[in-house]
Amino acid sequence: MSFSVNSQVPAFAKGFTEVNTIASVQPIANLQLSVGHRYLNDNPFFLDSSLFLVGGYYRINDNWGVGAQEQYEATTGLLEQQRYSIYRDLSSWVASFGGVIRDNKGVKEYGVIFTMTLKAFPKFGFDLNFDPTSQGE
Repeated sequence: MSFSVNSQVPAFAKGFTEVNTIASVQPIANLQLSVGHRYLNDNPFFLDSSLFLVGGYYRINDNWGVGAQEQYEATTGLLEQQRYSIYRDLSSWVASFGGVIRDNKGVKEYGVIFTMTLKAFPKFGFDLNFDPTSQGE
């Protein structure tokens, strides 16, 4: 089990508050679950936010796994994003293929995700994201 809190609070009368928390648990060897919350208040550049995150990964066997992630914005009442992926261990690499559904304030966006991750450098992935509704943003 792991738990992390990152925060920024105003040191003086002016400023904004940001608190990010995440908890992860691995109840059995093949299952990892995580729950998080991101809180933002009085930021001059971004709207106030209370974002809840839920995710999980299940390893089916030594070569296959599945994962899901959900993001719910409490200030707007929207389930903003859903991601579903299947993972395949390719010895030195891990490939994943999945889809994303995003609710952009009432406008549904759909995308396809393909990722190749080198096991020796897991922080450096090669993402190929295809979003037919994207306009280069």
